Amino acid sequence: MIDKQPAFITVLVITFFIAAIVIPVLAADGTSNDALTRGGRFTVTVTGTPNTPYYVWLTRTFTMTGKPGDQPPIIVAYQSNVQQDPPDGPYTIGQYAFNNGNGRTILDDIAPSTPEMSNTNYYALVTTDADGRAVVAFRTSSATATRTFSIKVENPQSAAKNNIMVERGLPVRVPTSQAPEFPTFIPTTTAPVVTDTPGPSPTTLVITMIPVPIQTTPQQSPPWMGFCILAVVAGYIFMRKR
Repeated sequence: MIDKQPAFITVLVITFFIAAIVIPVLAADGTSNDALTRGGRFTVTVTGTPNTPYYVWLTRTFTMTGKPGDQPPIIVAYQSNVQQDPPDGPYTIGQYAFNNGNGRTILDDIAPSTPEMSNTNYYALVTTDADGRAVVAFRTSSATATRTFSIKVENPQSAAKNNIMVERGLPVRVPTSQAPEFPTFIPTTTAPVVTDTPGPSPTTLVITMIPVPIQTTPQQSPPWMGFCILAVVAGYIFMRKR
């Protein structure tokens, strides 16, 4: 009897050690990919008239402070066919007076500049290609506020023509240490956190930022865990019979 108990305890310790290592790893991999969290990246695809410029900006963010923790997402710099005003001006793009804005400009409609971030990162002038499409990449960080944002796309003629379509892109979680200055983005339409706003003109997207989830889906025990438990029980019965 003296030899039986240590053998059983050894089997039991090994089983629980495996469970303690593997289960947390499975839980860590169970976070949802369809939620846009701080540090994530996403794209907006504009479809309109070929070879035509359109203004893109984070509309109705003028009430934000622009300080870390209260910033909108920013447009990734140095993208093809995407122009931005210099941080120190002139603010040619930012002076655009948008439709139905009662004379307000893009600069009046976005978060202010701060020492940490120029507000020229919140808007751009995007030119479509020969097929009438343009992709704009955005990124977020720990400085991005966890709230809902709207991205507006238009030009002086778009209100009358009503011929712009704005599609959502896939949120991508990119570790800061691995994120290139301008990564490659693959547009998609499967991300539920980016939705078209109601109304006749599909030119605005709503982006919902959420805190980084620890675990968003419940984890089920893998099938092999049942076999481990059965093995422990069988070992115990075997040792009792000896």
